[in-house]
Amino acid sequence: MKLDFLVNSKKYFVSLIKKYFLHINLYKSNKFLTKINMKELKKRKLKLIIFKSKRDVIKKKIEMHGYFKKYKEKLKRFDKKYYFLVLADKRKLLCSVWIYHGSKFHISEIDIDLNLKKQFLINDGETPKRLRNKGYFSLLMKLAKNKFIRKNVIVFVQSNNSKSEKGIKKSGFNFVKKIYGF
Repeated sequence: MKLDFLVNSKKYFVSLIKKYFLHINLYKSNKFLTKINMKELKKRKLKLIIFKSKRDVIKKKIEMHGYFKKYKEKLKRFDKKYYFLVLADKRKLLCSVWIYHGSKFHISEIDIDLNLKKQFLINDGETPKRLRNKGYFSLLMKLAKNKFIRKNVIVFVQSNNSKSEKGIKKSGFNFVKKIYGF
């Protein structure tokens, strides 16, 4: 019993310290199309695939590198106004992000709720380790930005994630503000 209390207390204080020192940077897409070399996309056989339901995931036979086996709980997101966007090479996932289109989003990293004013929020991007540093993330962000050009698209990134922040800036998103947990 005492050990559980100590462990939970430690987790609580670590989360408070994180909230105090960590912030997120919020970016917003501009309303202009981002230039993408379509010839290069076709040559490399890269494409954007949007999954809107669990059924889509099963139907589109794409190698996901065990994504939904590793993150089983993320399948529930399809019931909560999420789309799953994938940059694919032939039939293989290269990079992915989730896009949320609800009215309020909880940012667990700093424990706050973000009110979305008819905005689409890109979050939870991931590139498999062996595929990183090849420009897939910024390309996926450009494709997502262009796909939802008529929507107001925002994205947040933790202040200590400089590589993702670089990809977000390269893809045509503009810095809006810093948001702290306190």
